[in-house]
Amino acid sequence: MVCRPQARGSTNADEKKVDKHRTMVNMKLARVIAHRGCKSLAPENTLASIRAAKRVGANFVEVDVLLSKDKVPIIHHDVSVDRCTNGKGALRDLTSNEIFQLDAGSWFSPEYSGEKIPSLIEILDLCKELDVVVNVEIKHATERCYDIPTTEQAAEERELA
Repeated sequence: MVCRPQARGSTNADEKKVDKHRTMVNMKLARVIAHRGCKSLAPENTLASIRAAKRVGANFVEVDVLLSKDKVPIIHHDVSVDRCTNGKGALRDLTSNEIFQLDAGSWFSPEYSGEKIPSLIEILDLCKELDVVVNVEIKHATERCYDIPTTEQAAEERELA
């Protein structure tokens, strides 16, 4: 406990109220934020990465969301599925069923072979179950965030938002 000088005219009851409020605010603030889940221990933006984040003490995770061809919000960082799955091409050109068939774990480690790209609903359900706060980043539809989106890409971003 930190000793603070009592303000002139304040009472111990006032100080206790302030301390209680400060404690409540501090409890709600994120202590550890896991970017894309715990991407150093499990494949990024997967259910496994969220579980790993909780195991190491994170109470807050950040994930990225894009729309599939059939307009399902999908958790994935890149515009393309090439880097983190066994698939090829732009995520927005694939249906959710095609995306859910991809292996998003083998690139990381054989231990995660068969790990799937989750939907936004799956991530939200898991975070609720684990009592983890989630920050959802709506990704740009363009390859690089500073590119000017085409009319179609701008409409896709508005639809997702």
